[in-house]
Amino acid sequence: MSDNIFKYSFAKFNNVWIETTEESHLHGGKGWEFGKCLWSPSSDKSGGKIYELMLQPKVGDVVIHFYLKDNIRFLNGYSFIDKNCLVTNEEPPEAGKWAGRGQYYKIELKNYQKFEKLLDLKIITKKYGNEIRAELIEDEPNNYPFNTYQDEIRLGQGRYLTRCTEKLFEIFREALNIEQTNLDEEKKSNDDPHEDYSEGKRKKRESYFFARNPQLVKKAKQIRGYICEACGFDFKKKYGELGDKYIECHHENPLSERTEKEWNDNLKTSVNDVRMLCSNCHRMIHRTRPAKKFEDLLLIIKKI
Repeated sequence: MSDNIFKYSFAKFNNVWIETTEESHLHGGKGWEFGKCLWSPSSDKSGGKIYELMLQPKVGDVVIHFYLKDNIRFLNGYSFIDKNCLVTNEEPPEAGKWAGRGQYYKIELKNYQKFEKLLDLKIITKKYGNEIRAELIEDEPNNYPFNTYQDEIRLGQGRYLTRCTEKLFEIFREALNIEQTNLDEEKKSNDDPHEDYSEGKRKKRESYFFARNPQLVKKAKQIRGYICEACGFDFKKKYGELGDKYIECHHENPLSERTEKEWNDNLKTSVNDVRMLCSNCHRMIHRTRPAKKFEDLLLIIKKI
């Protein structure tokens, strides 16, 4: 696949990973170069297994590269996993501060391609900070590349390999100004593009609202948990660690149908109006306009 990955839907790829590295590390030297492999020691200095995520990428998965050069961290390019992780006693010829660890993980890559537009990550975290913050609060994704520090969004310290979520993938696509095309055969279906557009707008508005009101989300999840209140779907039971503490927040006063002026104090603090829903139930509630009431969705499910 030689086309830019952002011409395709996230669902086309089994997994999308993010490598965070920098020019000063020299990336290990000959045979271990940037864009040709991912590598790390199998443990930190104290023997901690902090790099075990390296065992999870599989052949065909995508890797997006974050690269630091001249004190600027860029969204640099992407490649594909060519071989599953090798556990080896061979040390990279230029291992730097990771020398002498005894055992290393190495994942061979192929088809590295640099983005035509090298985008400073600070631009992304500034422009899309609310969306990133919303995902951190609502979804609590595991192995996510960013975290919050006071009012800032920044890269997590000491994280070499992380996961790219679907929401983050869409942020990168938009930031690089690459529109999804109809070349992707997956999208050659009977799906209504207007419905997809409306759904995307709805998600953005809700994410923005919940990002501005993190305590509401936190309190609602503490009270209601992470199982869909409509159909009983449990993400952790279905997907294991990947689905742990994942659920979507739905506000009974449809935020996508209200202006920001209507986002009053009651909307911002009323835990009783927030429901925990799986992705399917959440989308079904918003499939009609005005959105269905939670109780109406329960009746529909009971009739099935």
